[in-house]
Amino acid sequence: MRPAPRFTLLLAAVSLAGCVPSSVAPTPGELAPASQPLPLPLPETETPQFSPLTAATQPIVLELPIALPTITPTPPQFGLPLESVAILEPGPGSEVTSPLHVRGFGGPSYNQRVHFRLLGEDGRLLSQATTYLFSFPGNSGRLIASLPFTIDWVAETGRLEVSIDSLRDGQRSHLSSVAVVLLSAGSEHVFPAPHGAEKLTVFTPRPNQLISGGKVTIEGAGWAESDLPLVAEVLDQQGISLGRSEFLLTSDEPGELGTFRVEVAYQVDSYQQGKLVVSELGKGIPGLVHLNAVDVMLEP
Repeated sequence: MRPAPRFTLLLAAVSLAGCVPSSVAPTPGELAPASQPLPLPLPETETPQFSPLTAATQPIVLELPIALPTITPTPPQFGLPLESVAILEPGPGSEVTSPLHVRGFGGPSYNQRVHFRLLGEDGRLLSQATTYLFSFPGNSGRLIASLPFTIDWVAETGRLEVSIDSLRDGQRSHLSSVAVVLLSAGSEHVFPAPHGAEKLTVFTPRPNQLISGGKVTIEGAGWAESDLPLVAEVLDQQGISLGRSEFLLTSDEPGELGTFRVEVAYQVDSYQQGKLVVSELGKGIPGLVHLNAVDVMLEP
C-alpha cells in the first residue's frame, strides 16, 4: 500500500488541533484562575491634625465669582450727538487697583489737553494728571492715562473725571465721569463702556450764537443719574457766573431720557464772549458728574 501524501497529513493535524479546547471551564464550586494579581491593601493613614487658629495664622481670601465684562447699557440715543468725552475703560461699577488705567476717546481740545481727576468717596482728591489727545491739532482722538492712588481702607467708592478745554479760550468745555470701586488689594474687574450719546445735549442756542436782552432760553435733552436738579449757568469770558437756574428733565426716573427747557437771566455791560453751561451734580460724592458748555456771544 502506498503512503498518504504529506499535505494530507498536515490537513488532518490541523483539523485535530481545532477540536482541542483551548481552556477547560471550571467546575461548579471552583474559582477561575486569576488573570491579574489582587490589589494590595491600602496602608492605614493617620487622621490629619489641624493647628489652632492664632493671630499668626495666614488668612485665606475668597473672591466672590463675578460675571464676565459686558458693555454697560445706556438709555436710547435717538437724535443725539456723540459724547464729546467718552470713557471707554473703566466702565461704571468697575473694581480697580492702583494705578488706574484710563482709555477713551474725545476732543477736540485746546492744545490737545485732557485733564484727569480721581476722587474718593468723601470728595478728596486722590490723583490727577494732564495728558494729550492722540490726534492732529483741532481734531478728536484717543485719550490714555495712568493714575496712581492710595486709600486707607480695603475698598471705597470713587469717581473718575475726564475733561477737555474749549478751542476758543482754553476754559473747561466738557466733563464726563464714571463711578468705580477703588481697591487697595485684590484682583481687578474692569468693565468696558460704549461710546454713546452726549449725556446733556444743548439744542439751542447754537455755538457762537449772539445772546441779548438779559435772558437766554436753553433747550436740550439727556438723562441724569439721580433725582437732584440739574444746573444751567451763563458765564462771562473770565469764567465768572453771570446767572444760574436749576431745572429738571421731563423724564420721571433717573437714567431715563428726557428733555429740558430752562431760562437763565444774566447781566453784562458790554459785548463779550461767554458760555452757556449745563451740568449735573453728584448725589453721593461731592462735585460734578457731567458738564457740557456752548460758546456764545453776549450783549446787554
